[in-house]
Amino acid sequence: MNIKLYPFDDLTISALQATMYNALVKYGDYTPLGDVLTEHEKLAVLVREIGEVAEDVPPYGAKAEPENLVGELLQVAAMALSWAQSLDVPETESVAAKCPYCGKMFYAMPLHDPLKHHIQYCDRRPEDDDDDE
Repeated sequence: MNIKLYPFDDLTISALQATMYNALVKYGDYTPLGDVLTEHEKLAVLVREIGEVAEDVPPYGAKAEPENLVGELLQVAAMALSWAQSLDVPETESVAAKCPYCGKMFYAMPLHDPLKHHIQYCDRRPEDDDDDE
């Protein structure tokens, strides 16, 4: 079997990072990235997001509304990756996250603590992106 790996485009990666960041801002530690939820609760979050994808898939033969479907699929990916990042995995360069503003890479596990702190104080963060509201 010949398998080709295609990298995600920058727009998809940026949208995924924004979705993960928005979930962190909205729900804080009550996301798969946080340490409040049990593994079963994290699974419930992921399954709920998959259910929302199912609601946006049209009946057989009908055309999907891509705007809604893409948003829900990004939420599934964001919750799955957030859960993966929350697991206690030894530090490795194969697992990394990047600041969406300056591009700084983070390799420590779990990624969310140093990345979340960096994003909050990043020099290149737009001024209208404040969490303090």
